[in-house]
This record gives sequence, structure tokens and C-alpha cells, in this order.
Amino acid sequence: MTAVDPPYCADKWDLNNFPRNAGDIICAVTWDNNKNACHGDSGGPLACQENDGKWHLRGVLSHAQRECKVWTVFTKVARYENWINQIMSG
Repeated sequence: MTAVDPPYCADKWDLNNFPRNAGDIICAVTWDNNKNACHGDSGGPLACQENDGKWHLRGVLSHAQRECKVWTVFTKVARYENWINQIMSG
């Protein structure tokens, strides 16, 4: 998958249901239908292997096409990191 500018996904999604703050999302695309998320996969991870060789959770699946094609929208985990840490430590 490749991250693209959020307006790309906004153009593909019903704008009334699209997240208002594009900074809260990661829009990802792939042209390999065997590697894309599908409708019903909500909550699934977007994990990225970074330069240190470790895998990091970067997104949680929010929107996917019913046909499992091209674009997928993930909630950006980093935007909620403080809240997650607060809940995990409490």
C-alpha cells in the first residue's frame, strides 16, 4: 500500500461521511486487489516496517470499499497516542 493525500480518498468516499480533519487519517491505495482491505475489515491494523527493522502500528482501518479495490482509509494512531497511553496506564 502507498499513502496518498487524504483528498484522494475524500473524492472516492461520500463526503458527508468523510472525517472532517484530514490530519486524523491515512489514505492508502493499492492496485493489487489481493493486498487491500475490504468492507468488514474495520479495526484491522496498518503496520509499517521502519528503518530500524521493527514493525509499528500506524493506522486502524476505518473505511474500505465493499469490492476490496484501490483505496482504504485508516485512522492515524499517532493522533491518539496520548489518549491510548493514558488508558493503558490507568
